[in-house]
Amino acid sequence: MSKKIKSLVIGSIILILLIGALVFLLLTKKEVPTDNTSSVASTSEAIVLNTRKYADMVSVSVKNSKGEFLIDRAKADDWIINELKKYPQSQDQYTASLEQATAVTATREIEKNPKELAKYGLDKPQAQGVVTYKDKSTFKIKLGKTAGSNSGVYAQIDGKSAVYIVSDTDAAPFLKTKYDFLDLSLTEAIGEEEALPKINSFTVERKDLDKPIQIVYFKEPDQDDALAELTSAYKLKSPFEAQLDAQKCKDYLALFMGMTAQSAVTVNPSQADKKKYGLDKPEMIVTAKYGGKTHTLTVGKGILSAAADEELAGEDYEGTITSYYIMFDNTGIVYTIDKESLSWLTTNVKDIISQNILTPVLDTLSSIVIKYGNKKYTIDITGDFGTGTNEVSSGEEQKEDTISAKINGKQVGKDKFKAFYQFLIKVGIDSFTTSKVTGSPSYSITYNYRDKSMSSDVVEFFPYESRTVAVALNGQASFVTRSAYVERAIENIEKIAQDKEINPNW
Repeated sequence: MSKKIKSLVIGSIILILLIGALVFLLLTKKEVPTDNTSSVASTSEAIVLNTRKYADMVSVSVKNSKGEFLIDRAKADDWIINELKKYPQSQDQYTASLEQATAVTATREIEKNPKELAKYGLDKPQAQGVVTYKDKSTFKIKLGKTAGSNSGVYAQIDGKSAVYIVSDTDAAPFLKTKYDFLDLSLTEAIGEEEALPKINSFTVERKDLDKPIQIVYFKEPDQDDALAELTSAYKLKSPFEAQLDAQKCKDYLALFMGMTAQSAVTVNPSQADKKKYGLDKPEMIVTAKYGGKTHTLTVGKGILSAAADEELAGEDYEGTITSYYIMFDNTGIVYTIDKESLSWLTTNVKDIISQNILTPVLDTLSSIVIKYGNKKYTIDITGDFGTGTNEVSSGEEQKEDTISAKINGKQVGKDKFKAFYQFLIKVGIDSFTTSKVTGSPSYSITYNYRDKSMSSDVVEFFPYESRTVAVALNGQASFVTRSAYVERAIENIEKIAQDKEINPNW
């Protein structure tokens, strides 16, 4: 073998040995964390640090950068933080957190006899916990820095000098605040098939509204009415009177049911606290009256998405508001709540009202009076709607349609009158107005009800801007529609008064 070839072979062998030595060193090297991070070889198996039972726990004390508190077992399955005993507390939160506190497991051991605790943040731990058991024994744990890119936190337990890494989940019970154990439920939820409770009134006050939005209970629609599903049991009272879209109104009110906060921030807030959270000058106040009680939701300052959990974003900070500070009723708790739970902040009247100004059910009326110029037509209505053969289930008795109408004492055809009535109530809303109208109406419709406890409803049409009329409901002009409707309405009342077919188009 030539000398050159021998040199190449020997060089190759030496290179292979060097690479093998380097690999060995890399695999067996024990890395020491820097000031902020630690990279540890994942060669150690999980180590159970606390083997005692949840059932034997009697208390847990926690001290961390957010405060200090003690959780006591009140009775068999109940826990309490006594300093918060006047506030609603969540047993589910206690159970989940304390079961975790008695099952702490290390993902690995980092160093058996550390000489420098500072590099792990354990010279000044960010949190300390003491779990006490029925036999007076304790489990004590200290939590240091976050373990860099490795998921978890550096930890030490009483009686052992070793430094471990525990998972974020196992560390969580000792990093909580006392407010994390408060009940976040605000209102009772309703099931998908459950009816919305009768809400007597629902009022939304906002900084951007001149007048509050107020919805009041009116009456349940007649289920025999073909339009029952489209008829709301509620009506708008403020900023003006109007009929509401049944589904949109239901969605608007249902949002108040089953409200749950994201977190609790503090209790018994001072005036300074209220100012800090924007609750001294709230963005919105929602008041709901139902079930014999009045509930009040006060919405304060918005929280920007990029802000830290406990930081209030500055006024000049550019970001997206994702949640708000709130208070509810007289609980004395400041919470945060998701923005999506507060659609009342942006929903306006136009989003929930019906596209028709007024749609009384025909067989609830005793008469309709129509006036324009020096003319007056009185329509007397008797009878009831029938069910119709397609709406009668097997074995049920069919109800006959007995609706009858006389105009100024003259009988008119049932079908012709029904067509006229459908035209009459379909006054579309093109826009809204806050302007005061003057003069006399060019056309008016008065609906009188069979139920004497109900006041009559009056719809009046006043000349407005070019080719439009302002429409007033019970004396308040709030809507705008095309003047073509009034022109067609005058033409149609004269036709139906002669028992002629009307023109429904305008």
